[in-house]
Amino acid sequence: MSDLINTLKELQSMVTKMYAQTHGYHWNIEGEDFPQYHKFFLKIYEDVYESIDTYAENVRKLGDKAPFGLIQLQQNSALKINDSLNLSLQEMIRELSKTNLQIIDKLKDACDVADAAREQGVLNFFADRLSQHEFWQWQLTASLK
Repeated sequence: MSDLINTLKELQSMVTKMYAQTHGYHWNIEGEDFPQYHKFFLKIYEDVYESIDTYAENVRKLGDKAPFGLIQLQQNSALKINDSLNLSLQEMIRELSKTNLQIIDKLKDACDVADAAREQGVLNFFADRLSQHEFWQWQLTASLK
């Protein structure tokens, strides 16, 4: 069970970082496509934000404490985000895509961990999140073409 708890904590930390990254890009986007991508980033960060609580609740359901401090969240995930204030729209999309792909990879691994622990509810949550992140990846990738 500790593998599953650690996986949940790592994903909670990863998606919290993605939330901050996407929200920052939402605030700082500039250019003629501003209205379109301002709304697009809003949709992503609202979706990611809504998922953070469920990661934490699953940690609690499995009998551990959910991390919340910035230092704890940083320690639980090796994910690095590009938080430069001088990125172009295309660079923001590219960086967000890189972050999202790392989360997709971790979610795929997490499904195996939840399945091995026989935690079907957590597995279903991971599968739902994987589907949503794959949707965002499709949209991000299409925006780069």
